[in-house]
Amino acid sequence: MRSSQLLVLLLLRVCCLSSEAESVHWNQFRGPNGAGIAAGFKPPLKIVADQAAWKTPLPPGKSSPVLWGDRVFLTGVEGDRLTTLALDANSGKILWKRAAPEVPLERVHRENSV
Repeated sequence: MRSSQLLVLLLLRVCCLSSEAESVHWNQFRGPNGAGIAAGFKPPLKIVADQAAWKTPLPPGKSSPVLWGDRVFLTGVEGDRLTTLALDANSGKILWKRAAPEVPLERVHRENSV
């Protein structure tokens, strides 16, 4: 698994923990109010891959994850289609995938996209 995918998964777990701790939704880039703050939660001092709650292969993309209840929503590019995915926040299981209508997409660079 690429290190960028692992980073996304670890960030998702951090978001899940903050969501559980304060029972709010992480509904946009940098969370509630765009402040980037998860009240009552301290980020880990050291990220250890073996301690991730779950790992799920994801398509490359640029979206910020959205946490809503027990769901994680994000987008990625599969082939030439933008795809929205919903994952179970507790297990990482992909619950559904929906491809956007077919339109020209901006290119996704494999070295500079999460």
